[in-house]
Amino acid sequence: MKETLIDRYVQAVGRRLPGKTRADVQLELRTALLDAAEERGLDPAAPQDQAGIIALLKEYGPPEKLAVSYGVGHSLIHPQVMPAYRRVLTISGAIITLLHLVGLMLVIANTGFDFTVGDVIGNYIKVLLMSFGVITLVFAVIDRNLPDLDVKEPEWDPAKLPALLPAADRLDYADTIAELITQIAMVGVFSSLPWDIQLPSGGSWALIHEVLTRLTGLLPWFIALSAVDVLINAAKLLQGRWTRLTRWATVLQSLASVFVLGYACGITIRILQPGPWDDRVFASIAWTMLVAIVIVLGTAANELRKLLRPKPTPEEALGLSGVAEQK
Repeated sequence: MKETLIDRYVQAVGRRLPGKTRADVQLELRTALLDAAEERGLDPAAPQDQAGIIALLKEYGPPEKLAVSYGVGHSLIHPQVMPAYRRVLTISGAIITLLHLVGLMLVIANTGFDFTVGDVIGNYIKVLLMSFGVITLVFAVIDRNLPDLDVKEPEWDPAKLPALLPAADRLDYADTIAELITQIAMVGVFSSLPWDIQLPSGGSWALIHEVLTRLTGLLPWFIALSAVDVLINAAKLLQGRWTRLTRWATVLQSLASVFVLGYACGITIRILQPGPWDDRVFASIAWTMLVAIVIVLGTAANELRKLLRPKPTPEEALGLSGVAEQK
């Protein structure tokens, strides 16, 4: 079934509602709109009836205002300025992240690794939180003075509603930001590791030294893969969603990670297997690497599955298929 302006409107309202009530409100609103269109003899999917559907949606008003009428309550940021607030937060976060990465590279180029990873990450998070706090405070002040500003709102056009965004393509901002910070930390950790590790000689230490020497040769690959993951997560935050490009990039990055981890696992097994190791120690090392490979491979398979999935119906994209059956 082809998506309609009614589906897009229901999605726009739902994105501004709390998760616990979103599905029920969306189902109720969609049913009411479809009933109203039927009473007027309008087919939401018919091109010749689009003018009537647009008029119907204009009667309901902009999605952000309708969402407030569903009992969302007074929010810190007024719905009228919420789009601008989100845009400013996204741009600010991207600029701060880029400046810190550039600054980190300049410090490494000029002074080497004369810093601690914890200080770098702590300073980044502190600046990020301060920036977000100041932006939120400014918009909150605008919210409190909005009635006195006499802002003239542009005429809302339902025809410009964004297309349906399937649930699988929606971005979990908290998880994405946490992953971004983790990957930045990993880049710092890998970059801070010493390239020439000094260990005692003789016995089992010779085997350990050989393993670490071979693995440090893979450090540039680990740094590059972590940096690519940082770029992917930054792109997702800027776009506010998953796209085919970011999914393909994730698949390729995961497959490359599997190759590097598999190579590292092979090196470790070949060197340690004939050594004087307890079987449980050797098995723990091998299984840890194998689990990491399986997890990364699972990530690639999951994103590939989402790329190859058929296009969802409007009900599935809105997450209403199961709700309608329960009703």
